Parts: sequence; C-alpha cells; structure tokens
Amino acid sequence: MSSGTPLLIKGSCYCKGIQYEVQSGTGQWIRCHCSMCRKLIGADFCTFFAVPNSKLQMKAKETMKTYRSSKEAVRSFCSTCGCSVIMKNDTESNTIWINASTLDQEIPVTKPTQIFTDNKAFWLDTLNDAPHSGDISNWEPDCAKDL
Repeated sequence: MSSGTPLLIKGSCYCKGIQYEVQSGTGQWIRCHCSMCRKLIGADFCTFFAVPNSKLQMKAKETMKTYRSSKEAVRSFCSTCGCSVIMKNDTESNTIWINASTLDQEIPVTKPTQIFTDNKAFWLDTLNDAPHSGDISNWEPDCAKDL
C-alpha cells in the first residue's frame, strides 16, 4: 500500500472523549525521542504519523484542550483522561501529526524514521533484554518495599 492510497483511519483517546477519522493514506512516521515529547506523552518516546490537515475529521471533541508546547507547536489532548492525541507544527500548514498510540486499528507504516535520538531515554536500551510475557505473569508485586 502506498502512502497515497485512501484508507479510513480511526482513533480516539482512552475515554473516547476525542475521536477522529482520516480518509487518507499516511505520510511519514516519526518516533520522537526529545525530552519534550517524552514528558508530554509520559513515555520513553512518542510515535507520530503525518496526515493531511484537510482530511482530519473530528467525530467527538468535547474534552479536547490545546496546549502550546513550544514556539512552533500546539498539542491537543483530552482533559478527562489526559491522552495526547494531536500535534500541529506552525510551519506545516498542510500536515497534522497524530499520536500513533491513539489508533483504534492497525494501519500500514510508511517512511519510518527516528528523531532526536541523542535525547533518547537512558533506560530504553537496557530494557531490550528484560524478561517479558504477554500478560502480567512477570510482574513483581510490591517490588519497592525493601528499597
């Protein structure tokens, strides 16, 4: 599937107070490691994908608030669940960046890249070899009690 092939993309915040649809292909995918994205998302990195601004339709936005996170960018988030959904860069009038974690379905990844890798969270690579499972069986309850 090419980035220009129409696709119905649906997504939402956790509580569904913000819902969107995009009838479009996806442009570039970016995994951003900058400290601003990490703090605003509350995660090791944020993955965004680009779509045409004109193709984004908000189906529900009762809880959507905006925050100017820098002199170049505004972010939209849910005031109920706190989920960050959209980033808009002032220099890109035709592009909107959607937080990929808000997708309600799997879609093709096109043109992936990582940015600000010099700011990558120091612990990220140490977790690559950590034990993992598909459920909570590797969880160690109350693991901080003896620290």
